[in-house]
Amino acid sequence: MKSKTIEILNSIDNFPKKIEKKKGEILKQDFILDSNFKQNSLKNLERRYYFNKDNEKYILIEEFLFKENEMEIKLENAITINYYINKK
Repeated sequence: MKSKTIEILNSIDNFPKKIEKKKGEILKQDFILDSNFKQNSLKNLERRYYFNKDNEKYILIEEFLFKENEMEIKLENAITINYYINKK
């Protein structure tokens, strides 16, 4: 699986960047969940993942968006999921 991840990372020409959902889901399989990441918004839910390659740290943000007046914030109620990639 890591070969697909490396292929996707090598194809990204600039950072930070919003990426397609399919690519985000592939990357998420090899990235490690950042359990220290603090949530800072009540209108969306974010998860942060990281991956180290050749002394560079890649960060993947998985953002779940909800309706404006959503009463119960659950992943099943998300109206869309966005993925963003960055490199340190």
